[in-house]
Amino acid sequence: MEEELNALKNEVRILTSKNKERAQVAFSASLYGSVGFKNFGPHEEATTLVYDNVFTNIGEAYDKNTGIFTAPVKGVYFFNYVVFNPSDYATGIFTAPVKGVYFFNYVVFNAGYKKDSQTVLLIEAMMKLEIGIVLLLCTWTTLADDLMNPTLDILSELKKIKTMEEELNALKKEVRILRSKNEERAQVAFSASLYGSIGFKNFGPHEEATTLVYDNVFTNTGNAYDSTTGIFTAPVKGVYFFNYVVFNPSDYATGVRLLKNSNFVVAASDNPNGQDREDTTSNSVSLALEQGDQIHLQLMENRRVYEDTWRRNTFSGHLLFAL
Repeated sequence: MEEELNALKNEVRILTSKNKERAQVAFSASLYGSVGFKNFGPHEEATTLVYDNVFTNIGEAYDKNTGIFTAPVKGVYFFNYVVFNPSDYATGIFTAPVKGVYFFNYVVFNAGYKKDSQTVLLIEAMMKLEIGIVLLLCTWTTLADDLMNPTLDILSELKKIKTMEEELNALKKEVRILRSKNEERAQVAFSASLYGSIGFKNFGPHEEATTLVYDNVFTNTGNAYDSTTGIFTAPVKGVYFFNYVVFNPSDYATGVRLLKNSNFVVAASDNPNGQDREDTTSNSVSLALEQGDQIHLQLMENRRVYEDTWRRNTFSGHLLFAL
């Protein structure tokens, strides 16, 4: 019984560690959140961009005062940033060094004010970040009385056994609960394109903003995305990541907003095409959602989206972790 008791204690410790020590880290921010507009640069020297309009900062690893993300735990992290440039200056951004080693993406755009005056770039990267970790290893032993001891107090030993049985039953129940928490984590992910048939189709322009329904579904684990309405409904409270791509080869401007419970969050837009007949714009965001919160994409007023069999307009999202 004592061996089973110690084994259960060990399993409780491991399962509790998996539940409590699973780091929850996610942030998302925009460079400017006020009314109007603002230019950043040019500067003679490379300058840190401080994204101070924070949407989400679970784990408080991103500092909106400095623009710096500091890895709270060793792990593999996913980073994404979007750069928009409508000006007559070139633009370029690279990621900063990680522990003295440059993991970077570097991009330079030419001046924007030509026939096509809006340029958008999406950069994604996965980095392995490290942090010093100190582990305190605790061990303990239980010394059982020698049952063959001639001074054995039988009544006392029976009480010990009864206490151990009660503790054993309590541990078994705790193990069942912890196993359930580890095994029954919500699995939510979806991805769809705007059109999946042969040929092509234009969406818009309309006089009023219109919900885009991405009905060609690639993935819908958890069935949280409704392909008949274009609406994603959060099945559990948690932090979710959303990404969408908009393709524009037409003479109409294009623009798509992402809305949370019908409230604007982020947008992606592009002017009518000039010499370059095919442009792509995109955006992404991580959001903390309550159960029942809804996310959908909306075609802006008097804008158009073009789709064909190449499936270049997509809407995707997945649960990063439950809260």
